[in-house]
Amino acid sequence: PQHPETLQTQENLAITLRKDGELEEAATLARASLVGRKSALGPAHPATFGAMGTLADILRDQKQTEAASELYEDALLGLRETRGPAHPETLALLKKSQRQTNEARRMAYELVAGARRSLPPDHPDRKKYERHVEGFR
Repeated sequence: PQHPETLQTQENLAITLRKDGELEEAATLARASLVGRKSALGPAHPATFGAMGTLADILRDQKQTEAASELYEDALLGLRETRGPAHPETLALLKKSQRQTNEARRMAYELVAGARRSLPPDHPDRKKYERHVEGFR
């Protein structure tokens, strides 16, 4: 199996290529990184879900919206289970995917509902979650 740092470097290069508009090469590297992470770390590891998000970003840029949406949903569900709904990684992926998936919207509303039940109105996290969900309207 490949070393996790090598896989992260491969994913970072895919991100750079995406930013440079080299989407085909970026997608190839992102797919290889995802396969390597599944093999080295397992399918339910947070880094594997991060690699799914990276590939979904690239596929979205390539106008492969259905494939991107499926990856976003899988990654969001996985991060929610492994990191929790309020973890920064989960929220970052949620924000990136918000226009892609109904699951992202549902999760955001659940997060706000939970925050409203458990946090006072002036709590900074509650305010942050409420601002985040405004992006879905």
